[in-house]
Amino acid sequence: MRVGVAVFTTAEFSMDDVVQRLDDIERLGVGHAELRFGDVPLAREGSRFNPRALTEFQDILSSYSLTLSAHAAIYQDGFRLNPAHPSASVRRRSLELLRLYLDTCERLDASPLITHLGKVFPDGKDDEWLKGGEAVAEAKRTVPALAHDSSVPLVIENSNVDPVRVAVFERPEEVADLEFPVCLDIGHGWVSSSYHGFEPEEFVRLLKKRIVHLHVHDNLGRVHPEGESNPEEGWGDIHLPIGKGTCPVERFLKGLRGFRGTVVLEQDPFNPEDVPPVVRRVRQLLDG
Repeated sequence: MRVGVAVFTTAEFSMDDVVQRLDDIERLGVGHAELRFGDVPLAREGSRFNPRALTEFQDILSSYSLTLSAHAAIYQDGFRLNPAHPSASVRRRSLELLRLYLDTCERLDASPLITHLGKVFPDGKDDEWLKGGEAVAEAKRTVPALAHDSSVPLVIENSNVDPVRVAVFERPEEVADLEFPVCLDIGHGWVSSSYHGFEPEEFVRLLKKRIVHLHVHDNLGRVHPEGESNPEEGWGDIHLPIGKGTCPVERFLKGLRGFRGTVVLEQDPFNPEDVPPVVRRVRQLLDG
């Protein structure tokens, strides 16, 4: 099992921010970092990154002794990366962007790439369409298939609850009959199980054989009516260190003892002092 830290940066997304965070992670000695493409300023030019910016970033990464994975979140690069969007053009553009990220991961030696199936944005269509219409079915089929042409595994993460935009894969049964590898985000899982009223253990019970990656962070299990995250008021997906919220981490992880995948701590804002106790706790729960 490898344990690492996500490279969350400030709103400016400067390369100096990325380097500072990589320096922090290197000093912690965890050995692994997860890049978020939306936070790495590589000056995207249409369907590719600026070659010079990408080469310079490769040179920066070569100075670290870190292994890497990458995360393509729904909102990044000023674009909604949303394979389940009602608009066919947005779905198509989302797949193109994911192909770019997979190719970039190959160049950066980052593996796997974590992503989401997306959100349905209500636009007046009926409830049956929102629950699982053509766009959602298409996302479940087309996103995992992208990995067939890449050496980098594409791993699908469970979504945070959004009562307004209807996220795909908030609950484990939505994908229980599919075959793609899964990233279990326990912070999202805690919000989802609290909101929908199911037991946290359901994720591992239904998906254990497919869970290859973990995102670990805490929150208060509270969903804002508008789907917002507000750290000051304790709403939503607020990325606290484990132990600073109410997430029953043991209930998510006890069924994964002996886990041999990657565990990434997603803590925002990042405080290096919070990392060592969380790493110890995670290893205590998962080491076989």
